[in-house]
Amino acid sequence: MPLSYGQVAAKSITAANTDETFYTVPASTSVVGQLIVTNTSTSVNRTFRLAITSGGGAATAKDYLAYDITLVPQEAWVLQGLTLNATDIIRVRSDATSSTAGTGIIFQLYGEVKT
Repeated sequence: MPLSYGQVAAKSITAANTDETFYTVPASTSVVGQLIVTNTSTSVNRTFRLAITSGGGAATAKDYLAYDITLVPQEAWVLQGLTLNATDIIRVRSDATSSTAGTGIIFQLYGEVKT
């Protein structure tokens, strides 16, 4: 079966300053791609965190790939070359909710899902 590149997951933050599960890789699956973090605010700096736990479990200090990174309004941060294995979990956090467009951080994962 041919693989196709596309959006695997997207998340808006629902609770400020709280770790949220962004994506859990299904069993017997892997994902290769990139993660994009965007500040959709037009006037306020926002911060975010990003952790990947190998095989699940709670995030610890060694799991963070980004910690309190500040994005200016309408700025994006990209992590390329991301490889995720079965049951890996991406956890995210931001200092503001993004339930209304133009107010906070949006996380997007693009890539190929391999089964």
